Amino acid sequence: MERPFGAVAILHSERFDCSIGKQKKILSQAKKKAAEIGANGVIYYFDFGEKDPYAPASEKCHFSGLAIKYIDDEAKRYISEN
Repeated sequence: MERPFGAVAILHSERFDCSIGKQKKILSQAKKKAAEIGANGVIYYFDFGEKDPYAPASEKCHFSGLAIKYIDDEAKRYISEN
């Protein structure tokens, strides 16, 4: 089911090692932050450092995400009226 949504915030991490454990931790932190600001979810991407193959392993990855909130019926009415 498709649902319209709006952006609430852009989330970024510092560079980090690319371990699965670290990725899960950062994603969990992003979801928590998104929930704190009222978002319904996060659209995210992990950049694995392909652009800099000489970067140290501890600095190869970073997280980028967009916290989103679904548009409810009240917002749809406001949008259609304006």
